[in-house]
Amino acid sequence: MPPPRYQASDFPKVDRTLKGDRLVVRPPSPADSAPSSDENPQDPATSNSSVMGAKTAALPRQIEQAPLDPELQAALAAPPLKQYDPSSKPESASAGAPRPSGEVPAALEQAAPRDGFSVKTSTLFFGSSLGSPGNIERWQPGEEPTIVMPGSVADPDMKIMASLPVDADGPVRIGEGISLAPKGEVNADNQRAKTPAERLGLFDEKSRAKSEKCLAEAIYFEARGEAVRGQIAVAQVILNRAFSGKYPDSVCGVVYQNKHRHLACQFTFACDNNPDVIREPDMWDRAQKISKAMLDGRLWLPEVDRSTHYHAYWVRPSWVNEMKRNWKFGVHTFYRPRKWGDGSDAPSWGDPTETAAISAKLAEEAKSEAELKTARR
Repeated sequence: MPPPRYQASDFPKVDRTLKGDRLVVRPPSPADSAPSSDENPQDPATSNSSVMGAKTAALPRQIEQAPLDPELQAALAAPPLKQYDPSSKPESASAGAPRPSGEVPAALEQAAPRDGFSVKTSTLFFGSSLGSPGNIERWQPGEEPTIVMPGSVADPDMKIMASLPVDADGPVRIGEGISLAPKGEVNADNQRAKTPAERLGLFDEKSRAKSEKCLAEAIYFEARGEAVRGQIAVAQVILNRAFSGKYPDSVCGVVYQNKHRHLACQFTFACDNNPDVIREPDMWDRAQKISKAMLDGRLWLPEVDRSTHYHAYWVRPSWVNEMKRNWKFGVHTFYRPRKWGDGSDAPSWGDPTETAAISAKLAEEAKSEAELKTARR
């Protein structure tokens, strides 16, 4: 017979006699069952005397309160203030007593008439959380705020634009013969349209002279053989680029963009590696005058409008199919990208009448190659 799998010695023996205190159950004594002769019998709801064998703890002795501070005790013993003493208000004592018919309470006789202005004002500015409207006092004499009604004398501290009706789509007019152009279109000094020079921040002589030189170089080397309007058109394209947000925001930045890339810049004369030599002084003088007048905002060709590109007739750029053709004059055709919109949000300047007068004057002073050919016909 095989031996058993487990032996009794495999299981440990545990001594459970030391697991903790055991509650000693004692039989009730005669003293516990006898009625108590105490004058204050225990409350069965809070007493545990009926639990036999339970460990009980004696209630703590009630701690005697310390005497109050003499100053506080004197304040508590003082008579109440007059406004809080119910006995000083005769109407409160007789509130429950019936009054003879026809008798009006004294409080109602002395009540002030209801002020509608105070009620509406308090409700408007403070809501209904203040209770009775009578709690709000009126202004004292001399303290009332001054209310300026329409048609009265204007406040000298108020800006005039704040009190004028504004037409968002047109100019704001002040008085007679004076008008303000829409936002961004005026010079605060004399309320006229901003010039390109002012838009470009050319306020010091150095930056102005530099921009005039860059623009004159582009006019001379790109269109010195063109008629006056063709030269103005090239200058207008350059400024349109500066204001388009798609090119550098300065005249020189636009003219000489990518000049380090041979035959891959914006204007060929800037990267063709040919020396830029002035050989026609008359046309250079005209280019300088056009540059100055253009930055002063005196020249604008509506036909060119917001054009940003042009090319000569003997080349066919790859970008032509993406452009909207605006105008052709002389050897150049002027475009604007279709995806850029019509450019109505871009600035404009100048007056066609003044542009025509300046063009005629410049054409009288000197003749370009194109103008000489036209004169010989």
